[in-house]
Order: sequence, then C-alpha cells, then structure tokens
Amino acid sequence: MQTIQHLVVDGHSVIFHFRSLRELHSHKRQIARQKLINALNHLQDYSGIRVHLVFDGTAGGDSGPKDSVHIAIRYASSHATADSIIERAVGAASRPAEIAVVTADLAEASIISSLGAACLSPEDMLSLIREHCPTWVADSLESTRAK
Repeated sequence: MQTIQHLVVDGHSVIFHFRSLRELHSHKRQIARQKLINALNHLQDYSGIRVHLVFDGTAGGDSGPKDSVHIAIRYASSHATADSIIERAVGAASRPAEIAVVTADLAEASIISSLGAACLSPEDMLSLIREHCPTWVADSLESTRAK
C-alpha cells in the first residue's frame, strides 16, 4: 500500500463501534460527533493526511459542529447513504491506492478494497491517531474502545 494521502471516515460506523461514543450518541448526537471531529482534526493537523468524514443523514437540524472544523465533513441526503457517497468518491478517484477508508462494516470494506483503496478498522484509526498525535488526543478516545 502506498502512503495514505486521504483518509475517509464513515462517521456513524466509527461512533457505533466505540461503546462510549455509541452511548453518548443515543442522547447527545452532536456531542458524540464533535468528539470524533475533534480527534480527526488533530489527526489531519499532525499527520498531513487529508481527512474526509461522512455521516448518514443530516446534522440533526442544527447548523453542524460548533468548534472550528478543518476536516471535510459531509452529511448524506435522505436519498443516499454514507456508504454510497464513499463508494462513489473512491470509484471516481484517480489514485484510489492513496485513499484509506475507515469503517467497521465488513461488506463496505470489501467493496472499498475492490475499488483499489485500503480499509482500516476503527481500531486501526485509533492506532493512526496514536502514531501521529500527542498522547492526549488518543487518550480522549481511548475510553471509547469497544469491550
């Protein structure tokens, strides 16, 4: 695999993988999303890897994240899914080998791999954060590991 230039994250797949994010999402959706966004902002800043985050549905009727956002964030319309957006983007990429998609969905991972991109699990993403960011960034998600 070539060096990752673009990391595409299936937001809800990651949120529902990590227990504490999943629990937080059940009653404070935007805060769970913001926690993931913050970690990915740091990953992009420290690693130089361009991060794209895709969520199913809308921002929940609000104007989206309140904190400064540097990563690209997209919400699927009611007629699309995050998976379909990710698949189209990878399929249209001129260099899919430079893309890694983060998902816990094995069927989606199979499709992405067949399009020439790498697939990472949410745990792999956490390792990437540990590798590139200060310890406190990974620690902010560490308690969210699935048990």
